Amino acid sequence: MTTALTRFEPFAEALRLSDAVEQLLNESWVMPRSLFGGWVGTSRIPLDLYETDEAYMVTALMPGVPSDKVDIQIEQNMLTIRGETTVEQPKDAHYLIQERTSGKIERCIRLPASVDADKISASLKDGVLTIRLPKVEQARPHRITIQTA
Repeated sequence: MTTALTRFEPFAEALRLSDAVEQLLNESWVMPRSLFGGWVGTSRIPLDLYETDEAYMVTALMPGVPSDKVDIQIEQNMLTIRGETTVEQPKDAHYLIQERTSGKIERCIRLPASVDADKISASLKDGVLTIRLPKVEQARPHRITIQTA
């Protein structure tokens, strides 16, 4: 019977634990500002980020947030989306179920490369915010052809 020796690597174990904690916190609804860019008590905006050859695209769920309550900023490749929801509550109501909440929502994400801030566009339709962030020329993929002799 042979047994294999496995080298114990404490730093690798710590990194796996760190990744697990980060994933757990990323999946939670409320994020502390000091860790992930949201204020304590601020709900996190769920979003998708994808890229095309020309731009990064962000689609974010913002149900019940009017466009005048949405703030979008970009600084040093950090995109910040903020909004505020309000739910009208009748004074004489006795709720049996109350799941909608009022308050601030926020999300900060770091973009993988620089974008052309002057050409960013955004639209809000049916509670979905769509942001187009055009890449600067240097961040776009370039095809290099090989010269044959």
